[in-house]
This record gives sequence, C-alpha cells and structure tokens, in this order.
Amino acid sequence: MPDMMMTPFAWHYEEAPARAHDDTDEAGPGWRAQTRRIAADLCYIGLATFGFIGSTLLMVLGLPLFIFFALAGWDIGLLATHIGNFAEHFLAADPQGQQHFADSAKWAFLCTALIVHLTRMPAWFSRLWAGLERGAGVERSSSADQGEAQ
Repeated sequence: MPDMMMTPFAWHYEEAPARAHDDTDEAGPGWRAQTRRIAADLCYIGLATFGFIGSTLLMVLGLPLFIFFALAGWDIGLLATHIGNFAEHFLAADPQGQQHFADSAKWAFLCTALIVHLTRMPAWFSRLWAGLERGAGVERSSSADQGEAQ
C-alpha cells in the first residue's frame, strides 16, 4: 500500500518510463511550458476583462438607484412612491414622448458607462499588468538567472 494517495491527475506528474518530461521536441526546448504560460496569461486577461466590464456595468446600473434612494431620504417606502409616480407619468405619456424618454435614458446609460469605464481603466491596467508580472515573475527571474550564468 503506498504511503501517499494518488489522485486521478497524479499520472501527469509521474515520470514516463520511456522518456522523461524534458519538454524538448522539434519545436524547441520548453515549448510546452511556454504554451502553458501563454494559455494561462490569456485566461487571466479574459477573466480580468470580463470582471472589469461586469463590475463597471453593475456600478452604472446601481447609480440611478443610489441617486433615487438618496433623493427619497433613504426611505424605501418613499422611494417606491417616487418610482410608482414615475411609472404612471411614463405610461400616461404619448408614444412619441415614451420613445424620446427611452432614447434619452439609453444615451445617458451609455455615456455614464463610458465615463465610469474610462475613469477606472488606468487602475485596472496597472492591476492587470501587476498580475501578469506576478504570475510570470518566477519563470522570468529563473530564466534570467540562467542567462546570466551562461
């Protein structure tokens, strides 16, 4: 009985009897490690981008609620009354007025999203770059040390 429990993924870490995992092939040395690093970086960039866009949109969608809640004096009952009055006026308007309001609200949302997005973007780029450097720092420093040793 082995002293360590084997997981279904442990076969990847065992040495193959025919050939060691040296990542050498006709494509060059370390091509598997480079491919994994590029794939990991692309996954990190994708997840960070979708998280940034999602949080920005949630901020923009929550901003009108925050403003209306502040105007209602932080009272949820008064907020519901204001929103009900707003909905009654919208439904009582003629179709041209409703369309004008819908177009105005759409442009206000897009402009607000653009402003919030551009305001947050420099900090996001610095966090993204720091994350990429932190993820690749070990490999880059070890490869730099090997280059200096030669």
